[in-house]
Order: sequence, then C-alpha cells, then structure tokens
Amino acid sequence: MSEYLDYLQKRNPLSRPYRTRLLYPKYASMLSGLGLDVGCGLGEFLLGRESFVGVDIDADIVAHCREKGLNVSQGGADALPFADGRFDAVLLDNVLEHLHEPERCVAEIKRVLKPGGRALIVVPNRNGYARDKTHVTYWDETNLPGLVTEAGLKPVKARHFPIPLKGLGNLIWPYNVYYLLAEKPQG
Repeated sequence: MSEYLDYLQKRNPLSRPYRTRLLYPKYASMLSGLGLDVGCGLGEFLLGRESFVGVDIDADIVAHCREKGLNVSQGGADALPFADGRFDAVLLDNVLEHLHEPERCVAEIKRVLKPGGRALIVVPNRNGYARDKTHVTYWDETNLPGLVTEAGLKPVKARHFPIPLKGLGNLIWPYNVYYLLAEKPQG
C-alpha cells in the first residue's frame, strides 16, 4: 500500500462526513455533464456520480477506486490521459497546492474541457495548508484568479466555503476552503 493511500485512509474521521455531506454536494451543484475529478484520491466525490470519472497519479489509489467499481485512470495532473475537449466539467479539489508546476495542470484542465465547460478549483485555507508538509504553494483570491486567467480560463465565481470570510475561516475552521469556478471560453 502506498504511503498516500495509507494517509488518506487514516485522516480525521470527522472529515469524511464533512466532505460527503457538505462540500461534495456544493461542488456537484456547480458542475454538470461529463466530468473529471483530477486527483480523485479515495474516489469519494465519484460515488453516486456516474457522469464523472477520476484520475490519480498513485497506482494504489487507482486500484483502490477500481475495487469500489469507480471509473478511475492513472495519470498526472500535468498530463491528463484524455482527449482534448472531452469534458463538460473538471474538479480539482485540494491538488493545486501540491504541484511544483501548477501552470501545466491548469493548461491541461483547459485542454480537456469543452468550450463553455467549467472547472472548479478548490484549495485549503491557511490552516489546512499548514497541516500538510507536501504543500508547496498557498493559493487564495490574491493569486489563483491570475493563474486561471493566464491559462485562458475565465473566472466566474469565487468564495470561501463553508465560512464565507477568509480571516474568520482561517482562524477557527480547519476545513474552510476557497474555491474558484472558471469557464473555458466558447470558440
């Protein structure tokens, strides 16, 4: 078993219901059609969402998801194993902060999106960022919109969630996140 799979399976038990009952329904409400979950981890977002497929770089994660009957491929966020313009929606949930070359990942998201498709990029707040030694870049409303715009996507909506205030969420809520919904321009 990979170290990453072991880490995901041993996370705080309160984080699972928080993700499955609060975060994932919110994410799903902003995404429709054929979708891709990049860095899908244990595949929790994919459960019950047959129109979504997953991709993860870790072979043990992929095997774990496939054992649960989920459609998951192996691949990196900077080289997605899918055709251009295949997806209506892409979810990138708590992945970007791990990447040394995030520009390549966002370019790949744009590549696999159909014109008019939506990407939802979710990053942890400052508390969440500080809790993981594998995080390399802190993203928020000051730098994430620029990264997305440089890749050719158009920011549509951004918010701290579930506490809509950056400062308060950073102080008292370790699971507060910042999300940016962006669209690939038509044509």
